[in-house]
Amino acid sequence: MKSKSLYEAIRAEFLASDQMYCCYCGQPQESYKCCQENHFVRFSDLYEEDQKEIINEEFDNAYKDINPS
Repeated sequence: MKSKSLYEAIRAEFLASDQMYCCYCGQPQESYKCCQENHFVRFSDLYEEDQKEIINEEFDNAYKDINPS
């Protein structure tokens, strides 16, 4: 049986989440507005390239926490 890559496993977790993201800047919704807009969608509704960018940003942030510069 082939196991999922780390990326695929994290993407599946994001797809199952109810977290909403700004359609324009991709930031997680933390208030009513973001970047002067108020259009939020689920991770699964974002374009695949935006999904990849969010996941890569999560990787970068996790790595910074482990090994700060």
